[in-house]
Amino acid sequence: MRLLLGALILLALFSAAALWQRSWTRDARSGRASAPELPQGAAPATAGQGWSRVVLGRPSGGVPYVERAEDVQPSPPGSARDAAETKEPAPPRPAAPAKDVSISVRAGQTLSGICREHYGTATSELVEAVARYNHLSGPDAIREGQTILLPASETIRGER
Repeated sequence: MRLLLGALILLALFSAAALWQRSWTRDARSGRASAPELPQGAAPATAGQGWSRVVLGRPSGGVPYVERAEDVQPSPPGSARDAAETKEPAPPRPAAPAKDVSISVRAGQTLSGICREHYGTATSELVEAVARYNHLSGPDAIREGQTILLPASETIRGER
């Protein structure tokens, strides 16, 4: 008898949950139907001002994302972005001669940390290239007091 009563109570609870879920889904769909339709990937008309980008957590040390020209959608005439695009680009600065930078390793420093400070990134390829440039057996082979050379970015790109 108790088993039958427990089964009936359980069936009633499942039925109530199913009805509640059905009404909640219906309300959510009707709210979505009243929203204006936008093409796939389009932003609302208010996306121009007041929007910003938030980065949570520590930087990964990966290569930052660079927006490609073919990814950029044209902006409406007269917008702030349109005005920025019409400015003349700054003339290129003359390239400084490529020189190696000598660093003395302090206690607690790692090769990836040194690369992040010097190059702005610490990808595994970059760290391994700097280790090879200094004739180290691996990225973990640096010791306190050791002097390592950090080549210019152009030199290390050819080293990879």
